[in-house]
Amino acid sequence: MNYRVSQVLNGERLDKALAILTNINREKIILKIESGEIEVNGKIISTKSFRVKTDDLISCDLTELISQGELLPNPTITFKVVFEDEHILVIDKPAGLVVHPSSLGSKNDLTKTLVSQLIHKYPQMKEVGESFRPGIVHRLDKDTTGLMVIAKRAQAYEKLKVAVKDHLIKRKYHAIVIGTFKDKFGKIEAPIGRSLTNKIKMAVVENGKPAVTHFKVLETFAGELSCSFVEVDLETGRTHQIRVHFSELDHAVLGDKLYGQKLKYGKIVLTRPMLHASQLCFEHPVTAKDIVVESELPDDFESVLSILRLLKSGR
Repeated sequence: MNYRVSQVLNGERLDKALAILTNINREKIILKIESGEIEVNGKIISTKSFRVKTDDLISCDLTELISQGELLPNPTITFKVVFEDEHILVIDKPAGLVVHPSSLGSKNDLTKTLVSQLIHKYPQMKEVGESFRPGIVHRLDKDTTGLMVIAKRAQAYEKLKVAVKDHLIKRKYHAIVIGTFKDKFGKIEAPIGRSLTNKIKMAVVENGKPAVTHFKVLETFAGELSCSFVEVDLETGRTHQIRVHFSELDHAVLGDKLYGQKLKYGKIVLTRPMLHASQLCFEHPVTAKDIVVESELPDDFESVLSILRLLKSGR
């Protein structure tokens, strides 16, 4: 198997780069490196910390580590397209839709993710980016709604991946969080990494990656259920960043079972976290034009806000 190092992985450690390219557990990759089974540009590399460069060719046989499946098209999955040209599209993802399977060897259904519909509508996208998530340069959690930019062609994919890595794609979110704040504006700066106690959770950890979240309080509800409606700007884009940062402040996103552990709040029964990706601003990867797209709050989010306003007024 041969893997070409893309620009976004320039300077990355060999073990991490190969894990990203193949979606194989890094510990298994390290064993292959240390046993002399990995080549870079025809030369055996046995040091996991070796730094790869753009266009390096990594050669290896990882057949035994990969349980191959096939990503299949599915025309029944629906979502709204809010911007599209020959290079990219921006979609408005609904709640409950998984963006992509974790790998082609995943136990997840390979026909019921967003990318299954993408490769049905745009068959050429199957060759863009990584095999189990073609065209995907960033993602939203299953139950987070809102905007995602997706690459339809290889040139756009490479440039968008660099833009994501360099934090050049500005993302604005809206959320309802538990409790109220003393100040209208806030900044949360705390490193995020994998939780030491629960492998499916992220957490604020000492050796985590730097993460910065800015927020503005738009509305407060101090009635029967104390909550705040906030606008959030991400300076960085770590996994679960908004959910982790607000949970760390004891202001978990309303309805976030993973980080808040509660779905019923009196008259409000929730099925998902109240978190919505409402705006994307970025430079088009090919035309260099400024792209700004916005998404209205989904119906369930608006319904919760309406109930909170009624509770606040005492009705």
